[in-house]
Amino acid sequence: MIIGKTPRRFHRLSGAYSLLRALPFAALLVLASCHASSSPATGNGDADSLLDNDAYVNITSGEFQMGSPNQPSRAARLADGPKPDERPQRRVLITKPFEIGKYEVTQEQWQAVMRSNPSSFKGVNLPVTNVSWNDAQEFIARLQSLDERHDYRLPTEAEWEYACRAGNLSGEESKPLGKEAKGERKRTPEEEEKILQPIAWFSSNAFNHPHPVGHLKPNARGLHDMRGNVREWCQDWYDSSYYKTGETEDPQGPPSGAMKVNRGGDWQSPASMCRPAARDYDLPTERNSLIGFRLVRTKR
Repeated sequence: MIIGKTPRRFHRLSGAYSLLRALPFAALLVLASCHASSSPATGNGDADSLLDNDAYVNITSGEFQMGSPNQPSRAARLADGPKPDERPQRRVLITKPFEIGKYEVTQEQWQAVMRSNPSSFKGVNLPVTNVSWNDAQEFIARLQSLDERHDYRLPTEAEWEYACRAGNLSGEESKPLGKEAKGERKRTPEEEEKILQPIAWFSSNAFNHPHPVGHLKPNARGLHDMRGNVREWCQDWYDSSYYKTGETEDPQGPPSGAMKVNRGGDWQSPASMCRPAARDYDLPTERNSLIGFRLVRTKR
């Protein structure tokens, strides 16, 4: 059950998942609360931890293929597979190193900076949710006042995908559903889910609630929960044709728009929506229990 506006794709989930939605909301809250309170702390629970060098992973410059290589069929679109706004796949060059948080920002960290906790499912090490893109900007501004050595912000869409793909070293970058390269067998949805299980909380293993950060395996860069758990706000405005017209060197997204991008899938998403290339978007004022964020910082 979602607190706040129901996301567009929520209505397209499987019948099996619908059974989870039928559970009483109070029972879901108790389940989430028990899981969060019994989970070991990750050691990233206050404002100081947001400034700690150990809380970040340094991402060096490099290049990667951004987007989905698949030609989306009608069946793929209906199944939340690769979408037209993920194509054409293109070579993107990241020339400026950056640091990105190992974890999604937690409720305890948000509380330390903002003196409030808007999240629906409570737990100190659960990712903070019910925060809009605008709320994240206020959080970043307050955090910025505590550190004169770095500039804090949300990742660009390109930076997020570059960090998520992790050089295809860990299996974290699974092949998308659809047509495979010549001579390779197409993976079944069941195989895709099996690949995702150790690294992501999604509709098949999350039991209809978010989970404490850092409890599943990280990707090859050492980043946790890049896919699933909660979707993550990016800095960019959304543009459906951006892959056709956007820059290929340190892309920043369009200069204006109506919607802000979020990435990564969430605890209600099917495996197909937790792909590194999968895009979603919402109004910058949108708040719901599926969206959180992680920080990026650069040295001054």
